[in-house]
Amino acid sequence: MKRRTLVVIALAVTVVLTTACGSNPAPQPVVQTVFVERQPQLDPLFERAGAARRNAPQGSIVGIGVSTHSNQSLAQSTAEQRARAELIRQIVSVTHAMISDATIGSEQEPAVIQFSEAVSRTLAAREIAGGLIIDQALFYPNRMLMVARVSRGDIEMEIRSASEAHAALAPHVNAGMWALDRMSEALRENNMLPTVIRDHD
Repeated sequence: MKRRTLVVIALAVTVVLTTACGSNPAPQPVVQTVFVERQPQLDPLFERAGAARRNAPQGSIVGIGVSTHSNQSLAQSTAEQRARAELIRQIVSVTHAMISDATIGSEQEPAVIQFSEAVSRTLAAREIAGGLIIDQALFYPNRMLMVARVSRGDIEMEIRSASEAHAALAPHVNAGMWALDRMSEALRENNMLPTVIRDHD
């Protein structure tokens, strides 16, 4: 009887061990997640606008305007107005840089400020006649891009005309603005700034 009991226990232990060994799961392969950075897709409008700036002749200024409208003609005229407004904005910025450079250490600060503001107002009221539309493109669905450009000679003519109209306010500033290196440096600094796309007024 004891012998039979020992045999039964031995069989039971064998079955348990066999079951336990058989139930062990097979080792799972290590799964590694790899994140690959993808370059964002550039907006073709921004690519075209950036190319227009990069390819502009040295010393010129580029104005970029964008308009979205179901009426293509209206979108085109609005985009052109915005491009020309951007030209004006940059010319005013260049003018400020030239005035600041010409008046460092000036003792006639109120006259300088008045002169600067008067020139800026005159420039802002102008339409840049020399600004040429050098590129236009329609992007889906109704987004119009216009690119205008003005040459260094036209920029100088606009600034000189506006400043001479107010020369009595600060004659020493007007005379001191026209060193070639002042305009060159002001244009260089302006064109080093990020591209501005005007899509609103």
